Amino acid sequence: MRPDFPEELEKAIRRIVHEMNDTLGAILSVVRFLQRERSEDKLERGLKIIEEMARGGIEFALKLRKIIPDEPRKGEFKEVDLIGILKGLISQLRYPDLIDAEVVLNTGSLERLIVEGDKRELYMAFEEIAKNGLEAIDESGMVEIRIDRSEDEAIVEFIDTGSGMEGETMAQSFKPFFSTKGEGHLGLGLNVARGIVLKHRGRIEVESRTGLGTRVKIALPLSRR
Repeated sequence: MRPDFPEELEKAIRRIVHEMNDTLGAILSVVRFLQRERSEDKLERGLKIIEEMARGGIEFALKLRKIIPDEPRKGEFKEVDLIGILKGLISQLRYPDLIDAEVVLNTGSLERLIVEGDKRELYMAFEEIAKNGLEAIDESGMVEIRIDRSEDEAIVEFIDTGSGMEGETMAQSFKPFFSTKGEGHLGLGLNVARGIVLKHRGRIEVESRTGLGTRVKIALPLSRR
């Protein structure tokens, strides 16, 4: 008798197994090749491929873990500057091929914006959202990152000029492994970002209109130190 799994759980399990099989299968293929070909040059190249595959598997597992927010460990959060994180992100961001796009940081009159958090996790959240925005652009366009603050919150908005989403698609945008981009896209970006934002006691909102682009708004508590 077939187990009665919820449809979303079944899709998630199938995708996880698929990703694991791809990674481990590729590593095994390289190992078998190296067992036959024993030259130093091929050994070096093979080990590099294995390392890249292993890193990809670790990154996939890390993203899965970030989907579920947990309580920060004692001493894990430190004061971090969101503007500094975003400047670093823009300098390192890889752009999709075949599009003419730019990412613009608009900080207004702010020079620093301090919250308490994990710098690497916040970088990851912002990177996932920026990549989503760039991937939504068909040929040319822009992702603008706007920084602002209220009395007790830091506000970061990602506004892209991409294709946007209709209501039904937007309603599913936070479902793990949901993607409209086809093969090669895990559909985890917004889930990873949301998990990290919730861990930081913040909130995340998405607005989108077909043909007009998407706005992702993140609000995080300002540091009170």
